[in-house]
Amino acid sequence: MPVLIRRRATRILIVAAASVPLLLAGGAALITVLIGQSCSGGTHFADSASQVAQRTIPADFLTIYEAVGARYRIPWEVVAGIGEEECDHGRNPDPSCAPQLGATGPGVANCAGASGPMQIGVGGGPCGTAGDEYHQLRQFLPDPALGPHDPTTAVELASLVLIKDKGAPTGQAIDAYLPYVRAYNGSGPMAVAYADRVIADAHAYQGAGTVVFARCAAAVAAGTYVNPFTGEDWAPSRNDQGVDYDPLKVEPIRAIGAGTIIAIGSWGNYGPWFDYRLSDGEFAGKCIYVAEHIGSILPPGTSFNAGDTLATAYPGPDWTEWGWAKALNTPAVTWAECGCTEQDNVNPGGRAFARFLRSLGGTTEQDPGPGPLYAGGSC
Repeated sequence: MPVLIRRRATRILIVAAASVPLLLAGGAALITVLIGQSCSGGTHFADSASQVAQRTIPADFLTIYEAVGARYRIPWEVVAGIGEEECDHGRNPDPSCAPQLGATGPGVANCAGASGPMQIGVGGGPCGTAGDEYHQLRQFLPDPALGPHDPTTAVELASLVLIKDKGAPTGQAIDAYLPYVRAYNGSGPMAVAYADRVIADAHAYQGAGTVVFARCAAAVAAGTYVNPFTGEDWAPSRNDQGVDYDPLKVEPIRAIGAGTIIAIGSWGNYGPWFDYRLSDGEFAGKCIYVAEHIGSILPPGTSFNAGDTLATAYPGPDWTEWGWAKALNTPAVTWAECGCTEQDNVNPGGRAFARFLRSLGGTTEQDPGPGPLYAGGSC
C-alpha cells in the first residue's frame, strides 16, 4: 500500500543552445513518409489547415504536424513554421535535412551539430554547437530508438524542445509561443527575426475549422500499447509496489492499451484507485491499477482504446502510483508482503511494471534491472 514519505524526482534541465537553420537551396525532393510508428492514441483536435498550408507543405509532413501538434497540445502551425525555417519541410537538399523513415541514432548533422528536418541538436560541430537536445529528450519519445531524421520523430522532438527544454505551455494560442520559438533558435536579433517569421507562417497555415484525430486509428493497431506519459509533464519517482509518478500540473491519465474499467475504490487518505483490464496485446486479460491523487475516473464498465483519457491526475502530495493488479484494490504484492522501505526498488511487482513502462518508451527514476515485464494475478 502507499507510504507516507516520497522523494521528489529531479527534473532534467537542458542547457539552451542555438539552432542554426540552413539557408534554403534550390530544388525540392519528393518526400513520402509515414506517421504510424509513434502515435500515442486518444482523440485529439487541431485547427484545420489553410489553403496556404495545403499548397506549401508536403501532404505527409502536414499530416505529421497536425497529428503531433494535437497529441502534444501545441498548435501544429507553430511546429510547421519551425519546419519551414529549418529545412523547408524536409525539402532542403542538405544531407543534414534529409527525412528518412525509421532512421535511428543522431544521423547526419550540419556543421553546428543540428540534425534532421527540424534540425535537432545532437552535439557540436566545427562551426558551433546546437546542444544535444536529442540525447536529453529521446527518453520521452514513444520510440527512443528512432532519431531526428525520422520525420515523425523529428516533429516530436521539436515539440519536446519547446515544451520540456524551453518551457512552452500547452493548449495556448499561436502568439503565446513567440518567446519559446525564439529560444528554440537561440538569442539575439537573428533569433527574434526567426521567431517572427515562424509565427507569421503559423498564422498563414491556420484554417478556419477544426479537425479530429480519432484515437490515431491508423497508428495504434489492435494489441498495441502506448507510453501513457508521452507529451505530458510528469516526473518519475521510485519503484515500490508499482511505479510512482508526479504530475507537474493537472494531467490526463491515459490508457496504456485498449480495455475496460473494472472497479473504483479508495485508499483512504491516499485517494482513489481504479483497475482496468487490458483487452488485447501480450497482456490481454491482465489488470493495471492507478491510484492516489486522482479524480474524474470513468465509470466501471466503460471500454476504451489505447491513449484514451481514463481519469485526471493532480499535482501535490501522494502523487500517483501505477502497477500490475493482483486482485481488486490489490497491487501485485501487498504492503505487508512487500517489506518496502525508502530504499525501495526491491518489489518484483513494481520492478516488473517499471520494465513494462520502459519497454513502451517511458522513463523511470530507478533502473529495475533485467527481468520479466509482468508480475500480477487476476482481477
